[in-house]
Amino acid sequence: MGPQDDGRRSARFDINKIAHSFPDTADTLLLDTYLTYAAAASARVFRVYRETPPHYHATCDEYLYVLSGRGAFWMERPENGGEFAPGQLLFFRRGTVHAFPSIKEAPVVFLSVDTPRRDPRDIIFVNPADGTPETFIRAKAGPVRNPSRPAGRYRRAPRISRGSRLCPCRGSRDDFLQQLPASQTAIAGSSSSPDLVFLPADRLETR
Repeated sequence: MGPQDDGRRSARFDINKIAHSFPDTADTLLLDTYLTYAAAASARVFRVYRETPPHYHATCDEYLYVLSGRGAFWMERPENGGEFAPGQLLFFRRGTVHAFPSIKEAPVVFLSVDTPRRDPRDIIFVNPADGTPETFIRAKAGPVRNPSRPAGRYRRAPRISRGSRLCPCRGSRDDFLQQLPASQTAIAGSSSSPDLVFLPADRLETR
């Protein structure tokens, strides 16, 4: 399942903790974790594991803030290359070719703001033989979020009377109600005090 807009109006993230949570190795060029995914913009933290060939994104502008690591990065053409370091901000518009020709100090981790939000499959290599969206990036397991409120598919489910049959479901409250037997839908849909939560392992658990 890809990133989803969970409708939150505000959130708080421990960027330093997220940046240190990436594994030491990956089978893709990058790993990322989405923090927000609203239509107007998305925010992510991602780690670069190896040199990245020239590519561009067709649907969004990118603002990359360097959290850690050093290396070479160019935008538009190799002659525009230079070294990046923590504290620097890199910006390029959609359709701008860019590349990481070398990593000099790891881990290389960025905070990215994409406008509008970035589809995870929006990656076009100048040389198609250099890779695919699947080899370029994938989501890091176990995103670190503000524990005060679950997000994405970790949604509260409605209260159901004791003894009711629970139907595990990934998705929204409406998805959940559609899977309930008709005799239980009215009970589940009428409650204003939920005490069940969705869990990512396709199971439900009472609080």
